Amino acid sequence: MAFNNQKFAAATGLIFNKANAVFYGTLDSYPVYCKYITGRTTSMIVRLHAKTEDALDFSQYLESWRQKQEGVTQIAFKEREMIVMLQIPARDTVNKLANNVFAIVNMARQSGLQACCMSCGRVDSWSHFVLDGDGCTLCESCRMSTQESMEEVARTKSAEPVNYAGTLLGIVLGAAVLFGVTFLVLKAGYVTYLTGLLGAFLTLVFMKKFGHRISYATAAIGVLVCLVVAVATPAFEFASEIANHCQENKQEAEKYVSSYTELQNLRSDPEVTADELTTLNTLLNQHKSDYDAAKMIVDHQTTWECLKDMSTLLDVSTFSSVRGELIKCILWGVLSIIIGMAVIVPGMLRESYGKHSLVRLS
Repeated sequence: MAFNNQKFAAATGLIFNKANAVFYGTLDSYPVYCKYITGRTTSMIVRLHAKTEDALDFSQYLESWRQKQEGVTQIAFKEREMIVMLQIPARDTVNKLANNVFAIVNMARQSGLQACCMSCGRVDSWSHFVLDGDGCTLCESCRMSTQESMEEVARTKSAEPVNYAGTLLGIVLGAAVLFGVTFLVLKAGYVTYLTGLLGAFLTLVFMKKFGHRISYATAAIGVLVCLVVAVATPAFEFASEIANHCQENKQEAEKYVSSYTELQNLRSDPEVTADELTTLNTLLNQHKSDYDAAKMIVDHQTTWECLKDMSTLLDVSTFSSVRGELIKCILWGVLSIIIGMAVIVPGMLRESYGKHSLVRLS
């Protein structure tokens, strides 16, 4: 069941910022930010920005508090920020999460924490912001300093040259891994989107490692190469399977082709009567499709020969059943590459160009 943002906002008194998927607000004078996280596990991250005079003692106290507080799985305090991980309850989700948020704020109040700017610790004149997707508090001076630092990083990153030779090496290595893993998985008789996701991820990692940074152009090339490999690998594996089938049936096919050819040659024999020729032609016509299939087997003994004539082979009754499975494998591969790249590329491009976002919430 989808999380009800409106009910949670109403229960806590927080405001939901849809653009960044962050709940934010001031509860009992403390800045609080909540984010509902979905993935392998579903949880909620609560951030509270405040300072304490004795961070070490407070950190030790937090662990004992966590053990007593139902639904709190992790808690940490560092550099004016308390981060709490909440488990999503199966029933009465909104109310239980809201109660946990109130318990965190109450604990902060009882511990004597002071709400402050996350950067400098100033206790007045701070405002709510979202920095790279996470809520934070900044005073005006720290906001300007952070903005200037972000712009400087962006200028520096953008000025860094791309190592195209290293990028090409990364693309080749990533494509090789994608091809090898996909081929082995298909050879084992499985179809999975994980091979595409793994190939996309490793290609981008190799591109960044050897090329130092990823540009829009190199990212597009990397995506294109991965898509080509996602199409070519299933075709190559199926061509390999067809070649193996042809090799296993070569002798029988050769015998059939030889027998059919002998019958064809008899038509030019002057001793064959008209009635025999009519019977011979009828027989040849009846077995023409079988001859074509046998000839196809004889002429396609290698993977490359099968790959080159794949479209023709799939029209032959012997291999026509493969078409649907091949299309399914290609679609799985292409979709997993597209999804993987769509998830990974934007973040890597932002990092390569030093792009960060700072949005004022209030």
